[in-house]
Amino acid sequence: MASASSIPVSRSRMIFFMSSSRDVRPRSRLEYSQQRPAHGGPTSRKGAPMIWFTSDLHLGHESLATQKRGFSSLAAMEHLIIQNVNVRVAPTDTLYVLGDFSFRCTVEHARELREKIVCRKVHLIAGNHDKDWSRPEVTKTFSLDPPLMRMKTPEGQVLVLCHYPLLSWEAMRRGAVMLHGHIHSGMGEPAPGSYNARMREQGILRYDVGVDANGMAPVSLDEVLAWFDGVEPRVGQGL
Repeated sequence: MASASSIPVSRSRMIFFMSSSRDVRPRSRLEYSQQRPAHGGPTSRKGAPMIWFTSDLHLGHESLATQKRGFSSLAAMEHLIIQNVNVRVAPTDTLYVLGDFSFRCTVEHARELREKIVCRKVHLIAGNHDKDWSRPEVTKTFSLDPPLMRMKTPEGQVLVLCHYPLLSWEAMRRGAVMLHGHIHSGMGEPAPGSYNARMREQGILRYDVGVDANGMAPVSLDEVLAWFDGVEPRVGQGL
């Protein structure tokens, strides 16, 4: 597996809606649409760039936008998701998309949407709906990563990244965190973050970074680490 070592991380920098290291409740789409700070506000950075994760944007997927996510139109969903990315992720940050950036649209349309994201370092771990981004005409749209990726922070925290949730992963007994998408947890649920809350309560260090579980916005590495801070990992647990 690929290793992304020596990644600059500042665990003290929480994103704008967090009042404490444990207050990481995902906000609803309505809350995000009403409370978006402009660039240079609370989400501006000083020092090392930040790392962010997201998944299952499904840009281009009209029926999902209007029938399951409750948007008035596909354009409204695409606008809000991209705006939320740009509010939080600075041009010099790094964003990992854990699959399904787009669905049911042309690769040209998907590339146009990617170009609206201000972050210059966008990595893609392919999901089951992603385009063939290795084609010569679009090969520079994303930095393409392997389907299963290992990341290690300077503090020694190991994270395993994949589009799909895993039952077992490298170093899980030693506190490695598994980040994934695919399952659209939160879509149609009363509490969008209930899956991630259940994982934490059960001592399973697995987190759905998909937009449906995180208020239609990316989640930072700082936020994920704070979410599991103090949790004693348990093994042998299912989904």
